[in-house]
Amino acid sequence: MLKSNFFKTTLILLIASMITKLLGFVIRLYITKIIGLDGNSLLSVVNPIYSLLTQVVTFSFPLTISKLISERKYSSSKIIANAFYIMIAINVLVIVLVGLNGNFIAETLLKNKATNYLILMILLTLPFISISSIVKGYFFGNQKMLPYAVSNILEQLFRLVCFILLLSKINAFSPYLSVLFVIGLNIFSESFSVFIFYLFLPKKLVLNSNSLAYDNQINKDIISLSSPNVLSKIIGNIFYFLEPIILIHLLMKMNYSYYYITSNYALYNIYSLSILMLPSFIIGAIETSLIPELSRLYKLRNKLAFISRIQKSLLLSLIIGLIFMVLIDLFGKQLLMLLYHDIRPFKYLFWINQYFFLYYLESPINSALTALFKNKIIFITTIVSNLIKLFLMMILIKLDFMLYSLIIAEFGAILVVLIINGGYLKITIKDLF
Repeated sequence: MLKSNFFKTTLILLIASMITKLLGFVIRLYITKIIGLDGNSLLSVVNPIYSLLTQVVTFSFPLTISKLISERKYSSSKIIANAFYIMIAINVLVIVLVGLNGNFIAETLLKNKATNYLILMILLTLPFISISSIVKGYFFGNQKMLPYAVSNILEQLFRLVCFILLLSKINAFSPYLSVLFVIGLNIFSESFSVFIFYLFLPKKLVLNSNSLAYDNQINKDIISLSSPNVLSKIIGNIFYFLEPIILIHLLMKMNYSYYYITSNYALYNIYSLSILMLPSFIIGAIETSLIPELSRLYKLRNKLAFISRIQKSLLLSLIIGLIFMVLIDLFGKQLLMLLYHDIRPFKYLFWINQYFFLYYLESPINSALTALFKNKIIFITTIVSNLIKLFLMMILIKLDFMLYSLIIAEFGAILVVLIINGGYLKITIKDLF
């Protein structure tokens, strides 16, 4: 029964992820075409801070809440209520701190005064994203993947319809307002998603004064479970946030124009990476299924099956990556013309593609480490790999490799993660079993 439920939830996640990924790609494609290179350049500059703030305010709620609910140690309503208290505190802190320093971030760090209002719009979306993440955790914990699947798909359809109906009209009036609209629509799409989740909530979930009461132990559990995962993601996003800042600063010192830097960074970040990340929904489904499976095998001390699952996952991830690499090498220009009517990103897409298949090997290795309660090494590796990436990028920029500095540095960071985490996993399996 458990095995059947495991494959059922995995299949639902895979199908939902595939549809959501396809709709998301269509949305990105439409946005890219409508707002043009200038609009995409603005988005590429503020996306790192958006990603960073999202990681902070969601506080790994889906994973943490799902774990606490599945343990049946506390009532679901109490867990959700106390998660909301933490969410409110984090959102208030982030909005106040970033809001007060918006001008500094825009003008000094991002070197673009126009990003100030984009940052303010980002802040408005954060509470809605946080609420959605808490609700997702409730359904994950009760192993109800259908509401998550339906909500995600309908949310993406809602976004697509809104963009088709409004984005071109707003862009014709003001290209800058169209970028604000792209960010601000998250307020309505996340609210729509929460409403869909609400329709699936069981009638037995009753909120009263007891369930809404502050519980110190539940809050401690949420914070202790969330902190390692969040810190790792925050560190990654901090470096992602610093990436364009350092890139712009150093290249401008090399006498490259701001427009040249941001437009080429958009070709790399918005155009090229969006194509290379297309298979990520498959890898994500493998990761979601692999962690509980490996946890079960570790508890049973079944070493042979544990190693076999990892090897098969690595092989499947490698095959997917290599197939996609060949397809991009053969049809990359045609795909860019079909999607963007622009082959300029290919100068970056081609070189990233030669090693990007290695990136997909990180997921099975990290899943195995998570199942073995070795999250700390993932956190350490995140810091080390990103420091090496920034160091390589800065050295190569000095040698006038231009934006190719970032591409080479990314390759170095992926190798560092695979070598450290892969080696540590091998040693850990040998010691624990």
